[in-house]
Amino acid sequence: MRKTLTIDLPEDVYTRAEQRAAQQGDTLPAKVVKLVEQYSECEPAANVNHTPETDSFRLLAALNRGRNTTPVGRLNREELYDRAVLR
Repeated sequence: MRKTLTIDLPEDVYTRAEQRAAQQGDTLPAKVVKLVEQYSECEPAANVNHTPETDSFRLLAALNRGRNTTPVGRLNREELYDRAVLR
């Protein structure tokens, strides 16, 4: 059994994604199916084996690491730009 998913994308995003899929010898719907399969089967981002197609997982993991969950107080300019998360 298959399900139909309808998504609303800005035209420029759709065009770029369609062109990139074609450059990789695939279709955009096939790419979306692969991404949804990866998303539905993956463990948390730290346990994912990254490939070029899973850049989105790498981005989400980096954003998660960059969250400031512990207040650090007021930082001066040197401290602000010398945080480990920015290295």
